[in-house]
Amino acid sequence: MKNLLLALSLIMAPPLAAVEVVRLDVYAQLDELSERITRLNKEAEDWTNATKRILLMRLELAQKERTLILHDHAAMVAKDRAARAGDFEEDTAEVDSRLIELMKNEPGNIRLILSLNTRSIRLPEGGETASELAAIHADMKAKLAIIDSWFDALLVNLDLSRQLGMDVTEEERLLKRAIRERAANISSYLALVMLDVVAMRERAALLSGDKEIQSLYLLEANLLKSIAKELEILTRDMQALGLDASRYKSQLISATGSISTDLFSVDVFTLLAKDWTQGATNWVRLNGGKMMFNFLLFFVIIIIARFLSKWVKRGTETALRYATTPLSTLSQRMLVSGASSAVYVIGVLIALSQIGFSLGPLLTGLGIAGFVVGFALQDTLSNFASGMMILFYRPFDVGDVIDADGIYGTVSEMSLVNTTILTFDNQTLIVPNSQIWGNVIKNVTAQKKRRVDLVFGIGYGDDIVKAEGVLKQILDDHEKVLDDPEPLIKVHELGDSSVNFAVRPWVNTDDYWGVYWDITRSVKLKFDEAGISIPFPQRDVHFYRDGNAE
Repeated sequence: MKNLLLALSLIMAPPLAAVEVVRLDVYAQLDELSERITRLNKEAEDWTNATKRILLMRLELAQKERTLILHDHAAMVAKDRAARAGDFEEDTAEVDSRLIELMKNEPGNIRLILSLNTRSIRLPEGGETASELAAIHADMKAKLAIIDSWFDALLVNLDLSRQLGMDVTEEERLLKRAIRERAANISSYLALVMLDVVAMRERAALLSGDKEIQSLYLLEANLLKSIAKELEILTRDMQALGLDASRYKSQLISATGSISTDLFSVDVFTLLAKDWTQGATNWVRLNGGKMMFNFLLFFVIIIIARFLSKWVKRGTETALRYATTPLSTLSQRMLVSGASSAVYVIGVLIALSQIGFSLGPLLTGLGIAGFVVGFALQDTLSNFASGMMILFYRPFDVGDVIDADGIYGTVSEMSLVNTTILTFDNQTLIVPNSQIWGNVIKNVTAQKKRRVDLVFGIGYGDDIVKAEGVLKQILDDHEKVLDDPEPLIKVHELGDSSVNFAVRPWVNTDDYWGVYWDITRSVKLKFDEAGISIPFPQRDVHFYRDGNAE
């Protein structure tokens, strides 16, 4: 079986000469790139700053190309080595010393490029304008991306060296140290940026109209996201190397406010819980007494405001009761409720300010909420507007008998949204104010006196003067008929079957229906006593016979 595997491996493996040609070609490219890098390093020492940037970029590109070629070749050799070792069931695949030497020296070359990029990062010094700060942040973001790519190259080099059977103990130690130092630096910078963001947010809130301040705040917030992303990448590198990154993960959660599966773990949760507990303990130790006093003051102000609102309510009711200017019941209720509520709301706002609530944003939020609610409740606002018109013009009041839009009854209750009407057959109707105000309103009890309109008919053969006397006597004898205005008794019309009298006495409004019914009854009785007929409609039918009919 071993002989069969050996034969197959020899058949499938590339010719040894071809492999050597590939290696020679790769090493030639690497030698050429090394010479170019050495030359660029010497030239960069003598050139001006503007030209040096170009040379450093060329240097970095050459190093990137060399690293890529070397790692591709190392990956191919490692794969070939793994295949050969599997075929022969033992580690017989040797790696040439030139590749081992290059892989061993490559981390030093990468660290040199890392050092150049790290030194070229420019940090804000404070006092920059928004445009200057934006340029610094953009350059920093680009440099951080380059540095991340070189750290990835170090991780790849370490992994490939391990696959090639090299001793990577020292290199792994150096890489861990470098990543730990970088994580510590990024973590410290993230903490500083978090403080700057908090300070800038407060400035932006105080100077909301300053566009420069607002721009600076947005730039700091974006920088915070970039630095947090950089620290997140480093935590992944630390995990790949077996390093503990829980402290940095907890800082990321605090900085970004988001918890992902990559960041969350038991250790991170423990650290967060410990930090939160410690923070809460320190806060209580420093601010507990003050906050307890503020909360106590909050409840005291609420109690006082409630007492004052009740006192104002009673005082307003008393003042309205003795007011010389007549007010409708709705107006009185609105004034009493408005005065009481205003005192209580002012008290609540003062109490909230004692426990740290900012009244400006709160009132702004209430205004926006009121606009949204008002837009959603347009019909209700229409009823409210009609209620305000009824309040100001007072077409009726509680206790009045009205006829509005065909609804007839006594007003039992009024609000700014609807009116409650009690009909005479004891039904309660709640009518929207817009339906009342948009139609003709008949206030039956608005005047103290009312005229009772009655019509009585006598026969054409009856004495008109006698009938007038009987009607006048009935009105004179009724105690609720007013003398002023004087009652009216006139022949109103000559009807088809009767001579009709218009009888129109004046009465107090409350006596209207009583007088109406009493006079109608009395007219029937007195006409019968006087022999005056009350005719009913009659129709005579005449028949004519045709003279030629048999």
